[in-house]
Amino acid sequence: MGRPALTRLIGPLCLAQARLCIRYAPSIHPKEDWTVTLKGAVDKMKHYESSLRTNSTVDQAQDAVTRLHNSVSQALSHPNDQTLSQAENSLQHAEEAVSHAPEGSVGGHGVDLTEDRLAEEKQRLATAEAANSENKQ
Repeated sequence: MGRPALTRLIGPLCLAQARLCIRYAPSIHPKEDWTVTLKGAVDKMKHYESSLRTNSTVDQAQDAVTRLHNSVSQALSHPNDQTLSQAENSLQHAEEAVSHAPEGSVGGHGVDLTEDRLAEEKQRLATAEAANSENKQ
C-alpha cells in the first residue's frame, strides 16, 4: 500500500503517527500485508485523539449524540416499543446535553456539528417510529 492509499485510509493529520507505527513494527516484511500494522496505527490514533479530549460540554454533547445514534440504530434494526422507548430517553438526554454545549465551547467550535448530528438522529428516530407503527398494523 503506497502513501496515497495510506493517506486516504487514515487521513493526512494521522499519517505521521501511522508512519511511526509502521517504521517501528518489528514484524514488518516488505511482502507482508500492512493491514495489521495499519490497524495498530489507527488504534494508537484513537488513543491519542481520546487523550486530547477535555470532557467539555461539547464533548459530553457529542458523546450523548453518539449514544443516541447507537440507540436509534438498535430501534431501526429491532423496531418495538422497548427499543423506541430507549431511543426516546436517549433523545431527551442528547437534547439536554446539546442545549448546554455552547456553554463550554470556545467560539462555538463543535456545537454546529453536534446540532447537525442531533437533527439527523431525530430523522432516523422518526423512521424507526414509522417502521414500528407499520409492524403493529
